[in-house]
Amino acid sequence: LHEVVEKLRHVHGIRKITGGIVFDVSYFGKKGLSIASGFEGDEGRSFTADLTPVTFNQNSFSVWVTPDVRNRAVSRATALPAGVLDLQVTNNSKTGGSTEVNVAYDPAKMKATVVGVIGKEAEPKGIYRAVDDAYQYAQKLMQRLWIDSGGEWKNSAIKISTTAVASTQLYKYSSRPLSKILIDVNKLSLNLGAEMIFLAAGAEKYGAPASYEKSLKLLAECLGEKSIEPGALSLTNGSGLSREARIKPTALTKFLRQAALDNYAPEYLSSFSILGVDGTAKSRLKAYSGRARLKTGSLKDVRSIAGFLYSKDHKPYTFTMIQNGVSGEDAKILEDRVMEAFLKKY
Repeated sequence: LHEVVEKLRHVHGIRKITGGIVFDVSYFGKKGLSIASGFEGDEGRSFTADLTPVTFNQNSFSVWVTPDVRNRAVSRATALPAGVLDLQVTNNSKTGGSTEVNVAYDPAKMKATVVGVIGKEAEPKGIYRAVDDAYQYAQKLMQRLWIDSGGEWKNSAIKISTTAVASTQLYKYSSRPLSKILIDVNKLSLNLGAEMIFLAAGAEKYGAPASYEKSLKLLAECLGEKSIEPGALSLTNGSGLSREARIKPTALTKFLRQAALDNYAPEYLSSFSILGVDGTAKSRLKAYSGRARLKTGSLKDVRSIAGFLYSKDHKPYTFTMIQNGVSGEDAKILEDRVMEAFLKKY
């Protein structure tokens, strides 16, 4: 977004915007989708953010907690991006031993209360929450950057159009290559990113507007090409963020084994978290750092992990673990024990 604003301001020389902003969502065909229904008690969590064609910062904001550098006996809490959110932040956190902080967020009242403890020598801790209105968030963020760049823009009007808007193109921004986007989506487990890739793939194959029907049809075709039996997988969206999602571990293992032999295998494998090094596997089994590429997933009482374990002579072994009806920590301990047993022996 910074690049877009900079190009319009300084390359095209636009200083003043007198109108509001129009969001053309015709490629998507609708204003947005809720992808996290059925997760009561998690309202406001970043993974519940609405899926919209216009998405900035995963339609989320962050609250950062840190010891005050001037007095480490007290903590500080602030919301980012600064100057954009009409959010009231109450900091009830304290400094102490190990870090354990959380944010109680009320989207309707735009209030966030920070609780818990931040270590006196700890690095800043970020907690992410979903914005209530993604379009208003995008408009405020763009307007703030525009003004910060020396431009003038006072009109805050917003219009959302599900049909194509007649316009004159001044600047076109192209996303990063899919191989780069997948690194963020898989290593950081970004549900919103997975959904957008899934919907874009269906629209690319069958034409706009994007829809889950088109994307699920494309998925079925791709699985057929990999000889994955039709009943082995049942999805309602692209991220698996659903209580209705089902997959056989044998089917996922078979898919991963075949994907490792595909022409795009290097790009695909580079998007997985490296054991003990980065992503969601950064803090796990440090003694075996680098000897696995993993993708993790979790819901309440459900935990999964899949990917590739590498033997001492660098041979890859594909594996999948899915646990139902388990607590998160117990399931994680079991995953680590299974992986450690393999890596120690082989």
